[in-house]
Amino acid sequence: MISSFEKRKEADAREAQIAAQTDALKRWLEAKHPDIPICVATTRAFQEDMGEAFLTATDEDFEYSLSTTSMNFSRLRVPSQAEQVAEENARRKSLSVSELHELARLERPVPQPDSLPETYIPIGKKRPVELTADVIRRAGTRTGELSIADLKFLIRRYSSTEVNKRLGFRAQPQPGYAKSLEI
Repeated sequence: MISSFEKRKEADAREAQIAAQTDALKRWLEAKHPDIPICVATTRAFQEDMGEAFLTATDEDFEYSLSTTSMNFSRLRVPSQAEQVAEENARRKSLSVSELHELARLERPVPQPDSLPETYIPIGKKRPVELTADVIRRAGTRTGELSIADLKFLIRRYSSTEVNKRLGFRAQPQPGYAKSLEI
């Protein structure tokens, strides 16, 4: 019976041997076949094709495995994430300040509130109602198609500014309050 210590020790030694052989495979691919991408899929394909022989493989074994395997390796090189980041950083460093501001604005747009829809289905009803200024003004009255609860919902969901826009109101600054000016 093998102790858990011996099992762990064998597993660690096997992992170290696989790592060493993977490095040897990468060096061989760089030297002999630079058109084959060095990635996890490539190393796994070699490991699956060679089995246990991968642990003691030489350059000739790698060559034989490559020539006899049924795997088709893509000759198109896909850049690694680090290479893509370095390329993007170099591109951004070449941009002017105004171009960087525009890029930042495009990548992090300011969230815009939803606009008030043209129609709305009131609470408890099945027929949609067109949200005109007249319909909103009559909300909560006996002849109104919208209830107070509907109006409160519209204000909470779309903001009082959107409802006021539909009604045709413009916010007027109150006397005594500071008004912000664009520079």
